[in-house]
Amino acid sequence: MKKSTLQQKLIATALGLALTGIAGGAYAKVDLSTTGNGGLFFTLWDNNGTDAFSDDRAYFRDLSMGALANGTNGVVGSRLNDWAGVITNPKPSLTADKQTAGGPIFTVAPDANMQTFLAATTDMSRLRWNIAAVDSVGSDRVLVTSPGIEVDPSNPLFWYNSFRSVAGLGVDQYIGVFFNPSIGSNESALTFGDDAAVKFWDDKLGGRVPYSTSTGIGQSQGFWITSEHISAGNSGTSITAQEYMVAPGQPMQWKLENNGTLGFQAAAPIPEPESWAMLAAGLMLIGRIASRRRHSGNA
Repeated sequence: MKKSTLQQKLIATALGLALTGIAGGAYAKVDLSTTGNGGLFFTLWDNNGTDAFSDDRAYFRDLSMGALANGTNGVVGSRLNDWAGVITNPKPSLTADKQTAGGPIFTVAPDANMQTFLAATTDMSRLRWNIAAVDSVGSDRVLVTSPGIEVDPSNPLFWYNSFRSVAGLGVDQYIGVFFNPSIGSNESALTFGDDAAVKFWDDKLGGRVPYSTSTGIGQSQGFWITSEHISAGNSGTSITAQEYMVAPGQPMQWKLENNGTLGFQAAAPIPEPESWAMLAAGLMLIGRIASRRRHSGNA
């Protein structure tokens, strides 16, 4: 479906405001992987339901500056090293710091660009979003959202040489060519057409990972770090993936609400097998009681 003239004007107006400082304050551009401390960044995109790039739309937001620093319930971190630290192999699931189980660590309210982007969206089901940060100093690391990652050592995209291209040739190019020039010294920007970079970025970080890194608006997804753990591997060196958890069976998750609010919080814990058994037994007992009451009433 093609966009109306009014929608195009809304997008153009929002982009112009973003480039003239609507976000307020001065924001450094998102750090590339070569700094060893890449900044977190958020992308929301819409291909407008066509294969053409001319009607693509995207919203960019720098999460390595004020967005996280102004969050609620404490500051977790704004750059890759703040989250990832020194990762060794093997290592259990990562534990997020300063979390409040059952509630958000922080939330980020939608700004004017996000509100305009959502107002001009004709089909919310088309929207996809992800968050990432990268590091290519020493061992390559990628910090990214995903609904779920299952590492398959037989997949060549997980070998050393291919994984290093995720940061240098994938994420860095996206940040350097599309993301940073768009946000300039602002916190966010709205882009349209070829500048939206949907053709370059997409769900698979520019086609360089074999797993999904995005989900739809109103949905949650986990937060993972993938790492090769060594800086001089060979074609037989694979990566591992670790997910941020509050406790076993209870991951920390990002969620983008339908109104544009972005948050990071603890997901509901996954019931242990014993809990499922107790629930089943309880339901059976309730069913028996109800059956007896029905029979008593018919007597």
